[in-house]
Amino acid sequence: MKIVCRDALSSAHLVDELDLIDRCGVYAIVKDGDKLLLVNNPNDGWQFAGGGVGSNETPLKALQRELKEETGLEMIGTPQLFQELIEYFYSLKYKQGWKSHRQYYLVEASGKINTDGNNDDVDAAKYFNKNEIEKLKLESTTKAIINLLRKN
Repeated sequence: MKIVCRDALSSAHLVDELDLIDRCGVYAIVKDGDKLLLVNNPNDGWQFAGGGVGSNETPLKALQRELKEETGLEMIGTPQLFQELIEYFYSLKYKQGWKSHRQYYLVEASGKINTDGNNDDVDAAKYFNKNEIEKLKLESTTKAIINLLRKN
């Protein structure tokens, strides 16, 4: 069976189901008053800090690691699961389809934000208010999660 996978530009790619890479990803929704923390991935646009869960780590350990790697912030307390979903996407960089199990957590964080990125997959990190977010090039799933946050 073929699966429709969309890339960061919303183009559709037909990928054989058996060729999909199965991946679990975790993402941190960090608020500072009415602002949300987002990171800029040069390939995908602005999104929540996060990424893949390694084979030897729990989702919460991966969330803690990704938040630190991408923003410099430390996770404090126990995050609350906000939304879980499955997304099929196509990586233009790797020319590969993915079945991504995504978990979005409400996270409290402390420390000094690394606004200049991490010299890897993030080139900036910043808190944005609602009006600023409206003007950003957002990764599509991030946009959907932000809309869901506004409804709650």
